[in-house]
Amino acid sequence: MYQSLTGMFTRPLSSSLKVLDVKNEDTVIIAARSEVRLPILIENEGLKLKWSISSNRDINFKLCFSLPEGEEIHELVPLRRINSHLEAFKGHLVARKCGIYTIVLDNTYSKLTAKEVTYKLDVTRNINFEA
Repeated sequence: MYQSLTGMFTRPLSSSLKVLDVKNEDTVIIAARSEVRLPILIENEGLKLKWSISSNRDINFKLCFSLPEGEEIHELVPLRRINSHLEAFKGHLVARKCGIYTIVLDNTYSKLTAKEVTYKLDVTRNINFEA
């Protein structure tokens, strides 16, 4: 059902939430009062997920984890406002478990303004990881 970074799925869940085809680099328009989810399947422990996000205005960001067969979602990075219009928001996470890591770009706080967001994602080996 899930694929690696370049082959996820697209399906609207509601008018305010979309799960997108995840590409290594893309630009998306996030409508006012909505959010976009970028699910990335990490198939091996110790891999490093890196991201860089820039936008035309501020946006909310969070990172969640879930198992492919599980319903339970764990928030790894709590929702926070990022000023990615001033400087690219960069970060990384070393996967301690195999599963689905979902980056959420949240514009639900904006009543009228859509946001144009460019993201770059990369999954690489972490040379320093010990299981």
